[in-house]
Amino acid sequence: APGMTPGSSQSAVELIDIYPTLCSLLKLPTPQTVQAKDLVPLLKNPKAQARTAALSMFRGGHSLRGDRWAYMRYSSGAEELYDMQNDPDQFINLVSNKEREQVKLRMREQLKTRRSEIK
Repeated sequence: APGMTPGSSQSAVELIDIYPTLCSLLKLPTPQTVQAKDLVPLLKNPKAQARTAALSMFRGGHSLRGDRWAYMRYSSGAEELYDMQNDPDQFINLVSNKEREQVKLRMREQLKTRRSEIK
């Protein structure tokens, strides 16, 4: 962005965050109904965190991607869970792994919360 030091960030962001970011950069008011985050603080400080996870919606399901975990839940009820640090190509679905049960439950709850925020 003009006037910002070039850099990169590891923070999760979503496409909907572009609109309030552009409003902020152009010094325009962001409508109250916008359910997204202004990323200017992240542009100023790439080490900052905009979101803990990014939500994606696709035909038949939703995905939540955090810094380590990727979780998908389909309209059929099927689920997938991947450890993006140890399996970035998503070959090993850990959803049935008992050692990852708490991760799955946490991601399921985060997805439920995020979905309710956008309705």
